Amino acid sequence: MSAHPFSFLPEIIRFTGDWDTFVALAYRVFKEGFLDSSPRFHGQYVSVNRSKKDGSSMEEGFWHLITRDDKKFKERLPDFPRAERITWARPLIENYSTTGMDCWRYLEGNGRVRYYLYAKAVDYLVILEESPKSFFLVTGFYVDSDWKRRELESKKRKCIP
Repeated sequence: MSAHPFSFLPEIIRFTGDWDTFVALAYRVFKEGFLDSSPRFHGQYVSVNRSKKDGSSMEEGFWHLITRDDKKFKERLPDFPRAERITWARPLIENYSTTGMDCWRYLEGNGRVRYYLYAKAVDYLVILEESPKSFFLVTGFYVDSDWKRRELESKKRKCIP
C-alpha cells in the first residue's frame, strides 16, 4: 500500500483467508476503540450500536464496520476492503479536522442530521449521527465505486451549517 497523507492512520488488517481469525482481530480493534473507551467528536462521546442479533456475541456496530448490505441476498455479507480498514474508524473520528479530511453535516431524508467524515485520499468514510448529548457511529467503510464518490460529492454540495 502506498503512503497516504494521514500519518495518524494505523496499518490495515490484511485478510489472509481465515475469516474466524480475521474477525477476532477486527473485533479486538473495535472493542478497544469503541467499547473499552469512546472516541470524542466535537467534544462529545461517540456511541455505537451495542445490540446483538441472531445469537451473535458481537455488537451490530461492529458488523456495520466489516459487512455491507447485499441487495440480492437481502443480508449483510463480508466486505473485505471495508473490514480491513476497521483500524481507521476511530483515528478518523478523532482527527476529522486534519488537512485533507472532508467533514460536513447533511440532513437525511428521514430528518436525521449526520456528519460525513471523508478521507478522500484513502477513500474511507465514517458517518456519525447527531443526538442531543452525543454522536452515534452509523458506519464506516471503504469507498470503492465512482457512483458512491459522486453521491458523496452531491451530499457535500447540499450540506447544512
